[in-house]
Amino acid sequence: MKLLASDFDGTLFFHSEKDDMRIKDLEAIRKFQDEGNLFGICTGRHLKGIIDPTRDRVNYDFYIVNSGAVILDKNKNVIQKNMIKTEVAKKVVSKIDKSVEVTFIIDNQFYAINRKNDWPMRIIEVSSMDEINESEIEGLAFHFKDIDETTKVYNEIVEKYNDIIDVYQNVNNLDFAPKGCSKGNALKMIMDHYKIDKDNMNCIGDSWNDLPMFKSIENSFTFTYSPVDVQKETKHVINNLEECISIILDIQPC
Repeated sequence: MKLLASDFDGTLFFHSEKDDMRIKDLEAIRKFQDEGNLFGICTGRHLKGIIDPTRDRVNYDFYIVNSGAVILDKNKNVIQKNMIKTEVAKKVVSKIDKSVEVTFIIDNQFYAINRKNDWPMRIIEVSSMDEINESEIEGLAFHFKDIDETTKVYNEIVEKYNDIIDVYQNVNNLDFAPKGCSKGNALKMIMDHYKIDKDNMNCIGDSWNDLPMFKSIENSFTFTYSPVDVQKETKHVINNLEECISIILDIQPC
């Protein structure tokens, strides 16, 4: 049995494309699963941010969300769940100016500070983290206008707060996770949970936040449109998810 963990945005889901999920990718996923293999998601998104846009087009075998902080099986039973301390989130958010949108989640409800984007779900707008009474939150993200600004803030946060929280850059976004949580560590737990040999573990993604899983899984895939430094960290550079699955299944091109 083989396992493929896939990133979501820019890998399986495309905001810029009319149908947002490619038919040939979806057909390849179904073929992969029909042959007895496992396909799951590994993303910085919250679970609801996967379920709603997928619209039952993919029957995931597992879910790694919130950058590895939350791991669920096929039936959404919890394998692991870690939360971000609100006091930690407040420290990080306090360094961000009002040009940056901040989003976070409490009890499956999305909140935003400095809202800029038109999100496809109900958002509660708050002026600051001081309005939050809960001691923990699930999911925290910063949303920027360009990559250079994102990278600059990423480096500043790593330098100042690396000892209390983990942060991952996903193009123009920064996704936060409790210290010690990452896509790579989550995949190791999935490997143990499903008793998959390391030679049968595979992962695919398109951006810097996927580097932790590329470092933990040898059979890694990224795309020709991914940043060059991301391509250098993977075993295969391919055109699309369908091609990735063909390689894993050792299907020769027609």
